[in-house]
Amino acid sequence: MTIDNLGINQLLQAHNDYRSDAGVGLSPLTWSQTLANSAQNWSNHLANVGRLEHSDSEFGENIWMGTSGFYSFPEMVDSWGEEKEYFIPGSLFPDVSTTGDWSDVGHYTQIVWEDTTELGCGLSTGGGNDYLTCQYDPAGNIFGQRVYDPNVDPPPDVDPPPPVEPNNTIAQATDTSLSGSETYNISAEIDPQNDVDLFAVQLDAGDQLTADIDAQSIGSSLDPILTVFDSGGTLVAQNDDSDGLDSFIDFTANSAGNYYVGVSSYGNSDYNPSVEGSSSGFSSGSYDLSLSICCDGSPDPAQSLDRLTPVDVQVAMLPSGSPQTFSDSVGDTDIVDTYAFSVRDFGPDSIYLPNISLTGLSNDADIRLIEDYNSNGIVDVDLDEVLGSSTNGGSLDESIVIGLDGGDYFLQVYQYSGDTNYQLTFA
Repeated sequence: MTIDNLGINQLLQAHNDYRSDAGVGLSPLTWSQTLANSAQNWSNHLANVGRLEHSDSEFGENIWMGTSGFYSFPEMVDSWGEEKEYFIPGSLFPDVSTTGDWSDVGHYTQIVWEDTTELGCGLSTGGGNDYLTCQYDPAGNIFGQRVYDPNVDPPPDVDPPPPVEPNNTIAQATDTSLSGSETYNISAEIDPQNDVDLFAVQLDAGDQLTADIDAQSIGSSLDPILTVFDSGGTLVAQNDDSDGLDSFIDFTANSAGNYYVGVSSYGNSDYNPSVEGSSSGFSSGSYDLSLSICCDGSPDPAQSLDRLTPVDVQVAMLPSGSPQTFSDSVGDTDIVDTYAFSVRDFGPDSIYLPNISLTGLSNDADIRLIEDYNSNGIVDVDLDEVLGSSTNGGSLDESIVIGLDGGDYFLQVYQYSGDTNYQLTFA
């Protein structure tokens, strides 16, 4: 099974907590999909054979087995990290354990091996057990080398550069002073995990605000979420994972006023922008944020119901374990929002039955579900690519419930008449 974004962040955080606790300034590990793919293949093998055995991979490797569904990812990593009590700092490998046997600390030493920079893990289930494989690059546990240098002082704490902090609430938001065709760029940090950074922009009705954040793409451990609030602190747009783990928002203002762009970590999507520390997240790290305003209130000529690109929101893999809700708007200047999502493949005899609902309408908007069979980015009606739709009148809620095989799909929210905010939920 593919580990989702929440699992990735939990595995990274658990590993990096041990590296941080070493107290010698070890750099945090970053996620490698190459390692994850290799680790997944080996976990599949372990589930098939029903026992633990190491692969002959060139990468470092920790493996774990336990009762299926009983252990969380942090608990799995803790079973390795608890070996720390036998570790001898500063000694050459393999003379690293107070027990005299390096295998009593070998999982821990791989986690905190100084030269290791990347991590990737895979999870599989078989015979009532879960099998976790984590692989590391460069590999650790090299004979004749130190795990890390215990005499290196940890890097000093560095305060985030002004004027970013404190900007944890609307009242403290950083003023971007954006106007016209200007772009606002800033490099900042989410730390601790429940930190929130808010940036104030002033928009006229019909202005199109673009928010683009880079974190994973610059090697950061942060999995960011972007959110737009109106002047009263009401969520009007949100995005998670548009480009890998990085996020992107293209928002059109229905009315003039002050708006606030919030940066938070994955898991911290329901925070109150008026209350500092009101929720919690699962990651921390640096990011680059770019904000820009364009357009003059006229419809975007690139928008068309027949086009599936650009995608406005990339939805996390379904089923995701809990409902995913997105808030945005459609109207005269933003006629359609396109959501892309994938459904896990549970095998040839299994289908997934999602409930997709559109609520909170003040005017008429509809939804339709699409599978782009020929991957041309165009809705080909003659190929029956529209799998289902909901077109109730007025401000009535819309809903689509239809069985889906594993694969890639699109959901469009589009204007029928007037301007309206909406909430779209995948459950």
